[in-house]
Amino acid sequence: MEIFQRVRTKEHGNKVKGKQLAVYISRTSVVATEVLRSNREVLRKGHTHFHEATPGGYKAELEQFFEQLGWSDDYSEYSLAWGSPSQAVLPLSIYNDSHPKAIYQLLFGDHQDDAATDFNRLMELSLVVVYEIPDWVKSFFVKRFPHIEIKHENAFFLRGTFQGSTFSKSLHFTVHDDYFSIALIEHDELLFANTYAYQTVEDILYHLMYVLDQNNWRKASIKASSYFYTEEQRERALAVIKMIEQHQLLKQTDFDSPQEAIKLQPLCV
Repeated sequence: MEIFQRVRTKEHGNKVKGKQLAVYISRTSVVATEVLRSNREVLRKGHTHFHEATPGGYKAELEQFFEQLGWSDDYSEYSLAWGSPSQAVLPLSIYNDSHPKAIYQLLFGDHQDDAATDFNRLMELSLVVVYEIPDWVKSFFVKRFPHIEIKHENAFFLRGTFQGSTFSKSLHFTVHDDYFSIALIEHDELLFANTYAYQTVEDILYHLMYVLDQNNWRKASIKASSYFYTEEQRERALAVIKMIEQHQLLKQTDFDSPQEAIKLQPLCV
């Protein structure tokens, strides 16, 4: 098991006031960070890929992961973002008139036996994120961190992003291990959101261009932001941006440097 840990040079001792344990997990990897809530600075970070794709295997590897990190401090806040492409963003009005499991089956069909449906209401946006999440995720983290707040990563993304400026046209894409998500935002509204599986960075580029074409955004003036959880994902985001700039695919688009998506969690807890 490989763990990559980054520690700030300045020590904070055992002082935990104002620090948050922010975790991201998917079926392929887990990232744990210690974040300073005041400015969202990452103080420490650990990451590993999973090797056992069974509930018991996941729990055993998670136990080993946190034991090797050795972070024994108590935190003022705990949060967990679950990453899965099986999710949908719906208007609150439609969700209120439906059952989440019925919505999930309509959107995605029958899901895996180890998965359950859940939802996150974003009342300030009048949206709901409906998604699948395996039982082992909640059972492990609630037992280890009883006060942890668990949401789909897209719920954290949307709530965090809409706390900033969202009036002008903006493209957002988040790179995960085996899928990525896209969001188009304008006039303080979410116009489009979806996820796509990928194997290469060319797949990401193809789907980005397709979505922009379908929404007539290719020639528009756009601010673009990309997000990642691991260094590998950051490199893939950078590769996509480089191809777009080299081939001048989006001549009126300004790209920000890739951002750590996990830093959005302190804005939402």
